Amino acid sequence: MVAGLRERAARCIASDAVAAGASRASAEEGALLLREVVRMTAAASATRNYLHGGMESAGNTLHLVFGDGREIELARSLAAAGHLTLLLTTAPAEPSQSLSVIRLPDVPDAVRAVLEAVVLQELVAQLGAERGVPIESFAFANDDTKQGGPDRAAFQVAAHAPADDAARAPSP
Repeated sequence: MVAGLRERAARCIASDAVAAGASRASAEEGALLLREVVRMTAAASATRNYLHGGMESAGNTLHLVFGDGREIELARSLAAAGHLTLLLTTAPAEPSQSLSVIRLPDVPDAVRAVLEAVVLQELVAQLGAERGVPIESFAFANDDTKQGGPDRAAFQVAAHAPADDAARAPSP
């Protein structure tokens, strides 16, 4: 589904996720997954806000565009400028060298969000594999936001364990 983006997208330094309506939740989720799993700088924007400046800073950026209206022209514009773009839409849209299109069925918004999430999870899995980042790993242990994971114990021992009891004592 998104395997064709894998190599080129993994070389991007950042990602922008852009959507309108109910798909804004998918854009937020996509940006979060790209930050936490792939460790790629990522931001989510409403389409209107992105059109008023956000897109001007694009450069070696993966663009995730969700929508059926002005989002299609936005995706085409980004791709025409050579920016790697993935469009998730229910509308007909032709792919190009820099534009990948995933056509979703016309379903209620709640179902669409689930379908968008499936695409995002597959994309993140592909990019994580390409970058050599295990999906369940994380760079920082935050007990209030992250639970477990394969490197948690090793991370705590290596990065947080004091060398001896003296190191645990408060400084005077």
